[in-house]
Amino acid sequence: MQNPNRMVEALEFALRFEKEGKEFFEKAASITSNSLGREVFQTLAEEEDVQRFHLTLATEERDHFLLILDSYDYLSDPAGWFAQKERGLLDGA
Repeated sequence: MQNPNRMVEALEFALRFEKEGKEFFEKAASITSNSLGREVFQTLAEEEDVQRFHLTLATEERDHFLLILDSYDYLSDPAGWFAQKERGLLDGA
């Protein structure tokens, strides 16, 4: 299984990237004098909102997957699950 922290970092990067893209398109739409260009940039900015929504859904689904996986691990091997989750308590760290 991939490291969940790395997956979260990748999603955070994607969100920042999309936010910056939206800001770029909004600024471009506001400064262009060409009406067709303005329409294109406004459409692209709106697309960024849709992508952000999809990324939010993807994050939610990832969280659901991890919760289900955690439940599966617990039900499949309770002792191993406790050993993994309570590692700090078991080794005194």
